[in-house]
Amino acid sequence: MTLMSELSLERKKVTWGYNKGCLLWTPREEQRLMNAYPLNARKWDSLKMLFPDRSRYAIIRRACDLKIKHKGSHWTHDEEELLLELKNKGLTYREMIYYFMYRTADGIKRKYGRLNKRKGF
Repeated sequence: MTLMSELSLERKKVTWGYNKGCLLWTPREEQRLMNAYPLNARKWDSLKMLFPDRSRYAIIRRACDLKIKHKGSHWTHDEEELLLELKNKGLTYREMIYYFMYRTADGIKRKYGRLNKRKGF
């Protein structure tokens, strides 16, 4: 039996609330994510191969929910500059996640708030 067919037997869809219709993460998928994410947080292609039916946002969101730490989680000066530039262009935090490979919308929003405090905007 292939990995995809095994997963389809294990998976259940959310039947209530905001995420109605979304696929729940199985314990097996969560374990695979906990093993792979710290090493591949910046390597989207590697993660996509492990979770072909999950979106980038779903993978990052689940890693955040599980509080998985990864190398390189500090913001670089270039990332900070890009964040300020994108915010000045009027992009929403949700739109910005496509410019920051392993950042969530909430993380970007928090960083922008800290930058505003630091720069006195």
